[in-house]
Amino acid sequence: MLYLYLGFLIGQSFPVLKTLYNAGLPPLAVAFSIAVFLIWTLVPTLGYLAARLTGAKPQYKGATLFVLGLIVCMFEKLLFHFDILKPSDGFLPFIITAITFFIIAYIPSNRFLPFHANIN
Repeated sequence: MLYLYLGFLIGQSFPVLKTLYNAGLPPLAVAFSIAVFLIWTLVPTLGYLAARLTGAKPQYKGATLFVLGLIVCMFEKLLFHFDILKPSDGFLPFIITAITFFIIAYIPSNRFLPFHANIN
């Protein structure tokens, strides 16, 4: 789950760090904002943890989870970009992202592997 969180965190961090850099906040306010950001990005990945607690088997390696975290982050950003989600929607983006992570935990990893023919 750590790699999934890190992928999601990296995808979310660029606009947040840009905003913090341009805001001209005092250092303590920046540290508090970063701490809140780290916790706030952890919340959607708890959907993956909930799936693991309900019986999903770990099927992906670290790099795959990292990339899946980035993909889900970009999916969420696309929903905002095309005005499907709005900042005024409250917790709906978190719920959609958590459900996506929950579903990812149950998708079998062999479904994404390319077909390998046995050549003898």
